[in-house]
Amino acid sequence: MKAGYTKIISIFIILLIGFVLRSQKSFAQLSLITGVKYVSEEIDDRLDFKTTSIVNVEKTDFPQKHSVLIKLLNTEFMPGSENNFIRTVKRCFLRPKIVQLNNGTIFILFKGVLSSKIKITQNKHLLRLLIRKKSPETAYLENYRKGVLLVKDKKYKAGLNHLRRALRFKAGDQAAYFWAGKARFALGDWKAAIFNLKKARTEKSFRNEADRLTAFIEKKKKDRIKDRVKIKNKTAAAASVMPAKPGGSKKSPVRNKKETAAADVMTAAPPAVSKKNPVQNKKRIAAAEITPATPGGSREDRAVFQLI
Repeated sequence: MKAGYTKIISIFIILLIGFVLRSQKSFAQLSLITGVKYVSEEIDDRLDFKTTSIVNVEKTDFPQKHSVLIKLLNTEFMPGSENNFIRTVKRCFLRPKIVQLNNGTIFILFKGVLSSKIKITQNKHLLRLLIRKKSPETAYLENYRKGVLLVKDKKYKAGLNHLRRALRFKAGDQAAYFWAGKARFALGDWKAAIFNLKKARTEKSFRNEADRLTAFIEKKKKDRIKDRVKIKNKTAAAASVMPAKPGGSKKSPVRNKKETAAADVMTAAPPAVSKKNPVQNKKRIAAAEITPATPGGSREDRAVFQLI
């Protein structure tokens, strides 16, 4: 009897140890999602999940309902951030439904899409879901049509933006290059216009118009060069025959000392005259007229003495 109890207790202990070890292993394999990022692009929506380790992912397709269920096993959102992460996931254009279970499983349900439209990639710390919204051909057609309509409506810059996007999805498309060339031509960006028109002329239906616009640009460029040469030649010819500036140089012509002294004497002020005493005024004027300059006088007196 005692041996039977001992055997039962031993079995219970073994089972308990196995359960503990299994729980520790499961806990160690649990991956935490520490961040979620949503990016909307032209043809794809992208959901990036930052994880602490590789996530076990299962994808189940329901073609009759056009739905796809993504299961993230042994995975949980970081505690306290669940609501923020769920709101970010729901920003995707398909508005997926997302549920986190207590057993470490996250369900993400996409409606209105097939399994082939969802691509899953991951590395050690990143799980990426890429959801295709439209095909590259559809994106090209949408942007090309909008671009052409805008160019025809003379909204050249807006049209160029759509034509650039069209070329991203269909590289080397002659039609997009042709309308981009016409827009560049209208904006006066002739270098870019010639580049685009040369790309477009490989298509026969655009060749004549592309060649006509290119020839017009080349002619205008040559005319501009000729005009610049003419202006340059006229400027050079005018400079060679241009007379001296009126007034000459700032320096006055040099005069000899005698001329300078005589000019100073001629411009000297007359003797002071008093209105109150006319007799004295007459005497002063007479004295100034008959008094000869002496060699010992001022510089002006000496100059006048030399002239006399």
